[in-house]
Amino acid sequence: MNAPLPTRTTALSSNGTELTGAEILWEVLVREGVEVVFGYPGGAIMPAYDAMARYPIHHVLTRHEQGASHMADGYARALRKPGVAVITAGPGVTNGFTGIVNAQLAGSPVLCIGGQSQFEFRDMGALQEMSHLPFIEPVTTWARSIVDPARIPDTVAKAMRRCSTGSRGVSFIEAPMDLLMAPAQRPTDVAHGIVQPVNHPAPTDLDQILWLLERAERPMVLAGSKVYWDEAWEPLARFAEAAAVPVYTNGMGRGTLPPSHPYFFQHSRSAAMKEAEMQYPIIVDNDKKNWSTWGNTMWPTVYLIDKQGYVRTWWMGELNWKGAGMQKVMKQHIRTLLAK
Repeated sequence: MNAPLPTRTTALSSNGTELTGAEILWEVLVREGVEVVFGYPGGAIMPAYDAMARYPIHHVLTRHEQGASHMADGYARALRKPGVAVITAGPGVTNGFTGIVNAQLAGSPVLCIGGQSQFEFRDMGALQEMSHLPFIEPVTTWARSIVDPARIPDTVAKAMRRCSTGSRGVSFIEAPMDLLMAPAQRPTDVAHGIVQPVNHPAPTDLDQILWLLERAERPMVLAGSKVYWDEAWEPLARFAEAAAVPVYTNGMGRGTLPPSHPYFFQHSRSAAMKEAEMQYPIIVDNDKKNWSTWGNTMWPTVYLIDKQGYVRTWWMGELNWKGAGMQKVMKQHIRTLLAK
């Protein structure tokens, strides 16, 4: 069943300051702007479900935990804001694993909250007890287990920032059910909303990009997912028009330049990649899966404009450009290039 949006926005205990860990969880998520979550209830995560009804959270009930993680991924892609999945422990987390990995590889900002058996009974064979972090950490951007209800506010806030800024991906929080039921003080010092850091490319890097473009006989632009995530389609179109450069799109970048645009090309992409006369091609993209096939066979050296706007050198066979990155920077980089 999909719960209606509650009218009550705050859960207060009798003294007005003490909440359960689960109430604190939702209070912080509401402060972070979360309005919709996708989930499938189970024993270990039920304290969170019990508290959810007291907050303005719209819950979408899935038929399987994999559906919850996939729907959170789709929500993030459609709205360019964090999607949240809530699943139970053990088989709940393993069922959601495919959606978690898919969101991570796509760079989708997703927060997955997984239940866990009672912290006090850890390693005693409690119902659905499983050590999640060893197999979750390698496929997520950030993963932590709650060990104290007093740490829930900063854990949730950090999880939201880690999934939404820099190299976007999945944050995973493991929430033991006894800590969700434990009393804790209402958070008062957690920042509201996700801070969007601003990054500016180094002038030397921009000069290097322009130097390479000026010497390219047949340059081309391959616009990838960052153009979509950073809403950079308007400056991309202006750049293509100013430079008279054909644009090909890839990944989530598809659709950022309309087919009616005079510099939009698509079906000749492979031929263009092979025939572009540019000693050192420039790639503006974060969809590295393509370069494992194209890069190894076409050019020994590639200059990559990475997520921070810096120029990185990529040698044949090396696919290691996952860096810190920043949020909403591709639009700024293209505009800066236009200004120069």
